[in-house]
Amino acid sequence: MSKRQEVEDKLNSVFEREKLGEWFAGDMGPGGGNILYSVYQVDSAMQAILGVLRQFKVEGITLIGRRVLLSDQDWFYEVIYPTNYSGDFNTM
Repeated sequence: MSKRQEVEDKLNSVFEREKLGEWFAGDMGPGGGNILYSVYQVDSAMQAILGVLRQFKVEGITLIGRRVLLSDQDWFYEVIYPTNYSGDFNTM
């Protein structure tokens, strides 16, 4: 929990400074820590996120997903990092 909070605090600082997006939620789930953001520009946000993950040496154990909206009440998550990921992505 404390590592997730440290990463989240750093991401918040970077996102605010660079105007990359807004924090949406954070919690601990069955697969680990979750941090959710609404981002304005995916490519710029991804570069910032990966930079923070490298600082904390967690880029190798982190999954990044994006919400794909089917409708206002229906969506799924697609893993976008690592790009070659083929395992399960717990969205509970």
